[in-house]
Amino acid sequence: MARKEKKQMVVVFDEFQEASRVAGREIYKKMRAHFQMHKNVSYLFLGSKEDLMKNIFASSKQAFYRFALILPIPPIPEDAWIEYIARKFASAGLKADEDSIREIVKLTGGHPQDTMIVCSEVYHFLLEASEKKLSLETVRIGYERALYALSPLFDRIIDELNGNPHSGKVLKRITRGERAYSRKEHPNEVKRAIDFLMAKGVIEKSGRGVYKFTEPMFQEYILRELS
Repeated sequence: MARKEKKQMVVVFDEFQEASRVAGREIYKKMRAHFQMHKNVSYLFLGSKEDLMKNIFASSKQAFYRFALILPIPPIPEDAWIEYIARKFASAGLKADEDSIREIVKLTGGHPQDTMIVCSEVYHFLLEASEKKLSLETVRIGYERALYALSPLFDRIIDELNGNPHSGKVLKRITRGERAYSRKEHPNEVKRAIDFLMAKGVIEKSGRGVYKFTEPMFQEYILRELS
């Protein structure tokens, strides 16, 4: 198309780290084989899981190694989320007070994909209930519905993580807000488990020896499973 139209084109992929989950591990090799031959085309790869994206483009073992320039995007500010969500609900003829929207962002931790899913569930619930205004109660209902919708994905992730002998124990400690390292386990084993969880995009480092979930709703899901 770029050659035929004699124009410079840009192709954008969103949630690029999920390509292998959808199409298999070989998809990145197939993509690069084609992309590197293209002219007059630029590619932009977006993803909400920073560690997975870094692995795709920064690991020498990956097909897309050094294929693109990595540009980290800072988290979306809470006020920006509030303004955007309020505007989108208003465009649908729905009133949304700041407290209710702030609760959505608080529950999702500002995770882009999960925030959109919760908003979608809230929106559809309001339609079903013939209501025109958000409330903390409708936000909670939307959150629970979103958590239920995400449960099959979360279960698959948990099954994948169970393949690592120590990641389950480490993940449970992080889920409960405890330190990742334990005197009962060898530090090297814990380190390998942490590296595995970070490579999977489940956790990220937030301080010296401190780690947190990249997706707060996944943490909530595991907490409920543990209780």
